[in-house]
Amino acid sequence: MIKIQERYHFFFYLLSFSLVFFAFLFVYQSLPEKDFLQASLLSLPGESMTEKPVIEESEDFIQIVKEGEGLTHLARRSLSDYLETDDLSLSSEQKIYIEDFVQKRMDYNDLHPGDEVSISRDLIERGISQSLELEEEQLENLKQYSSLIYGSL
Repeated sequence: MIKIQERYHFFFYLLSFSLVFFAFLFVYQSLPEKDFLQASLLSLPGESMTEKPVIEESEDFIQIVKEGEGLTHLARRSLSDYLETDDLSLSSEQKIYIEDFVQKRMDYNDLHPGDEVSISRDLIERGISQSLELEEEQLENLKQYSSLIYGSL
């Protein structure tokens, strides 16, 4: 009888420890600033966190969310970074179309400063491809938005 009770105590303690461990893990994973803290702790003294995107082997553009930014801002930065590596000339209206195309296909609900967001080169290229096929009246309609972002060029 005593050995059976000891087994129950052991399983009770094991279950309690597991619940506490998983609760801690859940809370830690939900902290938005954990990635930012890790990145700042891993950087060398005198080295600042880069503003430039990191292009990994997968050719994704990795953007770090800044205060007040949304998906469109990240798509705009990624498009700009893409255009730095490609000798392509796009109108302001086409850029607006591409930014909107990209942000509508991103699956991020809740952004916090310091979050890392990956935007694929392929997604940007699909947006570019579609923007090159826009009709004149579609481009004319986008002027009202492009003038707010890029001014009248």
